[in-house]
Amino acid sequence: SVNFASIPQIYAHLKLVLSLRTDEGAVAVSQLQLRFNGDTGNNYASNGLAISGSTVTGLSQASTAAMDIGAATASGADAGRFGMAEVAIVDYANTSRHKTCIATGGAQGGTGTTIGANSTSRYMTGIWNSTVAISQITLLANGNLFQIGSRATLYGLRAT
Repeated sequence: SVNFASIPQIYAHLKLVLSLRTDEGAVAVSQLQLRFNGDTGNNYASNGLAISGSTVTGLSQASTAAMDIGAATASGADAGRFGMAEVAIVDYANTSRHKTCIATGGAQGGTGTTIGANSTSRYMTGIWNSTVAISQITLLANGNLFQIGSRATLYGLRAT
């Protein structure tokens, strides 16, 4: 996992920019999830779309222990391939609102120029059923480890 702790409450919104690869070996793509403030209760929900080749699948999860935000390339894909995503966390410090996110990204799994079932694009929205200000973000890879070369960058966005 990747953990951002002691996030200052001085910004309007947060943005995560991700370039990730996991050690999940039997597949080409791994699921990515977020957790806030160490909350492991079933306080998250997410929905969105997954596009793999020409197949579009609706995704929806309620009352889960983490929020689905997309996918990373797994070690079953060619070396040097990393999944990418951008996640906007809106009003993260506002204590009168539940915390919401929107995420876009994709992972090119497989080998050579193959795509289809080995690749995915994701468009997700999610909510954390809490009005507590976010001071910690944990990025999870479906129980797997992130490989060397993975990068997760957190930006604070000021209101204008």
